[in-house]
Amino acid sequence: MKSFKSIFQRQLFSPAIGFFPAIIFILLDLFIGVKYAMTIAFTANILLVILALKQFKKQVYNFMIFASILIFGIFMAISHLWFFKDYEFYAPIILEFITIFISVIFLFTKNQILGVLKNTFRAQYFVSIKNNFYEYVWLTTILLKIFSVQIVLSIIYELSPFNTESLNSIFYRQTPLYTFVLLFIYEQIRLRFIQTNLTQEEWVPVVNESGSVIGRIAKSEVKAEHKDLIFPVIKIAYIYNNMVYLVRDRKSGQYNWPVNRLLPYGIDLKKYISMILAEENGNTLHSPRLLMKFIETTPKHKNLVFLYTVNIDEKYSPKAKINGKLWLASQIDDNLGVGLFSTQFEEEYQFIRATVLVDHDELISTHL
Repeated sequence: MKSFKSIFQRQLFSPAIGFFPAIIFILLDLFIGVKYAMTIAFTANILLVILALKQFKKQVYNFMIFASILIFGIFMAISHLWFFKDYEFYAPIILEFITIFISVIFLFTKNQILGVLKNTFRAQYFVSIKNNFYEYVWLTTILLKIFSVQIVLSIIYELSPFNTESLNSIFYRQTPLYTFVLLFIYEQIRLRFIQTNLTQEEWVPVVNESGSVIGRIAKSEVKAEHKDLIFPVIKIAYIYNNMVYLVRDRKSGQYNWPVNRLLPYGIDLKKYISMILAEENGNTLHSPRLLMKFIETTPKHKNLVFLYTVNIDEKYSPKAKINGKLWLASQIDDNLGVGLFSTQFEEEYQFIRATVLVDHDELISTHL
């Protein structure tokens, strides 16, 4: 039962499920007629919308299901017009024409729709909604190309001498069914491939200002612009005998804290810090101390920074020692603002300087 439930939930998330009402309609239309087929298909579409809203609430929206409701709404309106009875035979391909019409309108207004969604939903929900939105954009583009080719072939067939009643049934009634079914299968295969790749993807939690996890995002997506999202970042300052150990970045050439990492999704903060310190010859490191927690704003997103300090002893042998060195507070003070240190480090160092480090002269006088 659990397996069936998980499969069903996955289908509700897949945009391909939006083709299901169309497949039901065309298949039933071959046997029981347009009106009954339309009623059953439209009812199935409404049930899919209700189930999707109940399952995902405001976290995910299956846009293909909602587009299908719109398509069937237009189709039902046309079916009540006086001339429709003369064209009932062509109902499947009429449904395709309406689908193409809605797809074209959607593609021309996708940026406006995305803007409305961004202003409507909270940031933690918008990430999932946007991903599903782009999936629908992709599928709509494929749908439009396939249907356009099919319609061109239908026009060529209509003008050809091979136009017969038996072939008419294939071109105008069966081909749309095959098209929707193949698109459904294609999307299932593609999503399964994507899901397989995502299982190997690293994830980063999305948090609020207090540090509570409210969502997650792929680590590869963090570099993109997400101004409304906050990611947890761990920074650790290594202190030895009133000196600060800093590491030089190979790309920028600037010095920074030896630990500056995003917290992975699903790992406890303290546990992850222990894992980091264990990498660096843990027996020479003392217990970390949280110095401060603050919001750091970058050009693309925000970070909730947890700045820790750790005292090290003379036996400490970091893996990054080739690019790192110990600095006296006075040495750092003399080189601030000249580009030797990262901007973030210089801002955070001020707090370290005022709370942790002691002036060298004061340290000497204390020992005297």
